[in-house]
Amino acid sequence: MSDTSTVQSNSTSVQSSASAAPKTVPASAPLSRGELLKKVLVQQSFGLLCLRLSLGATMIAYGVPKFMGGAAYLTKIGSAMQVVGISFGFEFWGLMAALVEVVGGVMLIIGAYYRISCVLLAFVMAVATLSMRANLGENPSANDLIMNVLHPLSMCVIFLSVMFLGPGRLSVQRD
Repeated sequence: MSDTSTVQSNSTSVQSSASAAPKTVPASAPLSRGELLKKVLVQQSFGLLCLRLSLGATMIAYGVPKFMGGAAYLTKIGSAMQVVGISFGFEFWGLMAALVEVVGGVMLIIGAYYRISCVLLAFVMAVATLSMRANLGENPSANDLIMNVLHPLSMCVIFLSVMFLGPGRLSVQRD
């Protein structure tokens, strides 16, 4: 009787080990160029990559001329901090804005330090929005508001929005 129970337990262990073996998936046919392109284009990560590339390049294009303008231009840019109550170190604040735009733009493109970059860029755009609004005076026309305030405001909202989306899989950070 002990021989029969040994055979039964051995057959049970063989069955359980056979069922635990990984199952192979049959190889699928290679995708055609059109199918591959369609698969890539519908991916959320590809859309985020396109958005990161365009936003990053735009911010670099805004930041580089600030460096080329010299200390006087950086001081002018930094004077925008008066709208948030800071009335000193305008050249420093202008330098910080230019650095955030250039370095933040690069970080957006590669997808590293993504959320920090988005927050800093949103802050720069919020200050730019407030500064542009303050420079318009008491009773600006609707056209002046749209032409001067809408762009930095929309960029601020975009940076806050993409901060929540994350960089996507096609980035250095991949979260």
